[in-house]
Amino acid sequence: MSSTFHLRWSPHETIKITIAVNQEQVDEGIKALVSNHHNRTRSIGLDVITKRDPWTNTAKAMLLQLSDGIQCLIIRLHCLDADTLPESLYNFLSLPAFTFSRFGIEDTMSLLKKDYCLSCKNTLEVGRSVWYHPKKSVTDTLWSMLIPSSSCISDVWDAEIDLADEMVHVAASNAFGAFRLGEKFRY
Repeated sequence: MSSTFHLRWSPHETIKITIAVNQEQVDEGIKALVSNHHNRTRSIGLDVITKRDPWTNTAKAMLLQLSDGIQCLIIRLHCLDADTLPESLYNFLSLPAFTFSRFGIEDTMSLLKKDYCLSCKNTLEVGRSVWYHPKKSVTDTLWSMLIPSSSCISDVWDAEIDLADEMVHVAASNAFGAFRLGEKFRY
């Protein structure tokens, strides 16, 4: 059974967070994201948490977070067999009707392609280069994002143990923040 949490983003917004560690849980989470009728623009915030290998000085994706503004699916990639990732995940990321937004989306997609052969059909960069817009402010979204404490950035992201509440909230906050920024800059 997948773990479920809730994150209060603002006084009026609460995000349901689901942590998936097997194919069935990923399939259920993807189905929920696809069937969210409130997400009219079909925007998905995407974030990845990596772990650096000190021996090779390379990073590997450990968590993939996807948020549609109401829910966040956190997929613990390292718990899944890289050769048999759920087909629903491949298919979802390839749907032309959805746009996936993130800070540094190109680097993230390169990493996901290298580690898991995952790619997105449509992406949107929400980094600093798009922040200035005369009618759209990113200040509220950025101030609401959670910044991980230094104790969160450690080997526990890829451990088989459950993630602490603070870690779950950081992971979901980053994906939700990318969703909110993607919504602002999509049009």
